[in-house]
Amino acid sequence: MILDNKRPFKQKKTIYKTDSFVYFFFRISIRMTFFLLMVLASLFLFYFVGNYQGFLDSNQRLILNCIAIVSVAEFVFSICSFVLNIISYYIVSRRIKKVILYCVIYLFTFFLSAGTFLFCRGVLLLANGL
Repeated sequence: MILDNKRPFKQKKTIYKTDSFVYFFFRISIRMTFFLLMVLASLFLFYFVGNYQGFLDSNQRLILNCIAIVSVAEFVFSICSFVLNIISYYIVSRRIKKVILYCVIYLFTFFLSAGTFLFCRGVLLLANGL
């Protein structure tokens, strides 16, 4: 597994294999982050198409509520993925270019989901009336 005291120290850095738990959680966090980002983008596109097509107000509010829920989930997964990326850097892998690339991607999705949530809640607040 991850901690095996019988191996020398130099071999402990190379245990980032496909059967380890760190690799599993790293791959799940990447896939969930990108999946939620694509769902968020498709819902946002659906909202703008609905504005153009003239959807009902109740449908637009439903779409905005769905966008807000997905953006909160994206926000949580991007934070968890960022932390997991930093932990895997210190424990397992010392590849700085890969870590920086993933950290930039996670920070981008973090700020994008926060901005989308604020936009949706602002539109819903204005639609309901101050």
